[in-house]
Amino acid sequence: MTGGRPPSGGARDETGEPADPGLPDPALEALRDRAERLAGPSDAPIPEGSVTLSAEAVRQTLHELQVHQIELEMQNQELRRAQEELEASRTRYFDLFDLAPVGYLTLTEHGLILEANLASASLFGTSKSAMLHQPLTRFIASEDQDIYYAARKRLVETGAPQVFELRMLRKNAAPFWAQVESVIAGEDPMAPVTRVVISDVTVLKQAEETLRLAQKLEAEANLIQIQRMESVGRLAGGVAHDFNNLLVVINGYCHLLLKELAATNPQRETIKEILAAGERATELTRQLLAYSRKQILHPQSFDLNQVVTGLQPMLARLVGEDVEVQLSLDTGSSEVFADPHQMEQIVMNLVVNARDAMPDGGQITIRTAEVEWDETAARLHPGAGAGCYVMLAVSDTGIGMDEETRRHIFEPFFTTKEIGRGTGLGLSTVQGIVTQSGGCVEVQSQPGRGATFRVYLPGIPAQPAEVAPLHEVLADTAGNETVLVVEDQAQVRNYAANVLATYGYNVITAESGADALRQSELEAGRIDLLLTDVVMPHMRGRELASQLRRLRPDIKVLFMSGYDDPAEGTLGTREAGTGFIQKPFTPDDLAARIHDLLGPR
Repeated sequence: MTGGRPPSGGARDETGEPADPGLPDPALEALRDRAERLAGPSDAPIPEGSVTLSAEAVRQTLHELQVHQIELEMQNQELRRAQEELEASRTRYFDLFDLAPVGYLTLTEHGLILEANLASASLFGTSKSAMLHQPLTRFIASEDQDIYYAARKRLVETGAPQVFELRMLRKNAAPFWAQVESVIAGEDPMAPVTRVVISDVTVLKQAEETLRLAQKLEAEANLIQIQRMESVGRLAGGVAHDFNNLLVVINGYCHLLLKELAATNPQRETIKEILAAGERATELTRQLLAYSRKQILHPQSFDLNQVVTGLQPMLARLVGEDVEVQLSLDTGSSEVFADPHQMEQIVMNLVVNARDAMPDGGQITIRTAEVEWDETAARLHPGAGAGCYVMLAVSDTGIGMDEETRRHIFEPFFTTKEIGRGTGLGLSTVQGIVTQSGGCVEVQSQPGRGATFRVYLPGIPAQPAEVAPLHEVLADTAGNETVLVVEDQAQVRNYAANVLATYGYNVITAESGADALRQSELEAGRIDLLLTDVVMPHMRGRELASQLRRLRPDIKVLFMSGYDDPAEGTLGTREAGTGFIQKPFTPDDLAARIHDLLGPR
């Protein structure tokens, strides 16, 4: 605005807007006319009634006029600067609006497009002008328009911003996934104007789909792995069961021979070597059974911290002088319901595994803690449910493991150690025992950064029960009672019969449940005890005991088995006159268990 006279400072037109600076200000004109009259010739006629001013008053008036002129010029400059800034701001706004990385739209109350930026035109493959006054639904896939209408209805009814996803149409191209955000911008409730932000999320949706497929494939792979491991477990359990029967005979007869041979007999050393090999095979069998979750456990309530503390001296000798073992035990509740002897095995297996991962020495930390899992947290730990758990963590500063190794560490016979330094059953044994005890195992490791194994066992609020003392073999275990031995494996059956005969018992043998019932009918005298295998074809030990007790109510029952079968439960071992012995067993063990059941002579 450059020409014309500048406006007065506060001049406004009838609309309230600043007056056009090109029009004269009435007050200014009156002042100017007055000054000109005063400055005119002295002989000019003076209107009647006029007041004559002195020269000083004229100079003062002219000075005021000049000051007012300067003020108007300054205000004019301020106005021009404000208008320039407004224009620059408007330009920046439209630059941001058009060049924004997302689409911006303004919609009428009927969903017609009032404004659109360049990004929205680019999204739909058209021009801004072609979009104006078009319904937004023209650019929405027909199968997803219900999503748009439902969101628009919620927006109008609630006034709350809406965020939703649907497929939109791009000219001459495939539909794309868009995230739409809409808010009400107009102040007129009868004709709400809607602002809409549209983002292309096709890449994100594709990534989500890729992740979903990857998770599905991983879940399927895990399922296949679990099924494979279950198959291997069943195979291992079956092999261990049969192997246990062989070990009953091998180890048992070794014990009998050692009892019969004189202390000076040179054959004793040979038999001891055979027995030592048999006992090592027994331990290997137990590991197989632990992996297959069929090991016979004797769970009870105990304090896990006490077990770890009790093992500390042994662990220090086990790892050697170049490895430091530190304990960090939770002072809170650490009571669990499990087999304490098997927990000792778990701790030792994990510590040995950690020691072997530190060939140059290092540090092993054993930690316990109480953790509480809700349903969400439990889903992150396969095989576990919500509740209170006690965690046992064994960490090392060793060489660590890569992802491929971590996937296989719990498989039986898998090992990264050189030949001769392990059977590959240590960690699979740990997992088997923990799973059978109702817990789970996790591992975290990276190459060069050590490893941490975490064992979670269900916690209990009760005080730990006193650990029952280990059974001591009685010196006098001989007897003269009648024992019915039922075992489908002939070698095991003959071995048990020979052992009992050696201890003075009268023995009746049977190869099956049906055979045992026939032998009972043929035996006119008393049968004091039934020694029966648990798992037999056609009739299991539990069913045989039940039927035989209906015929002979006073008969005692001793079950024998090499592994735990969940279908058999507790085998009635809590019933009076009922016991259990685990295969393989020594002659003294068998005689002592029978002696305990039959009671004083």
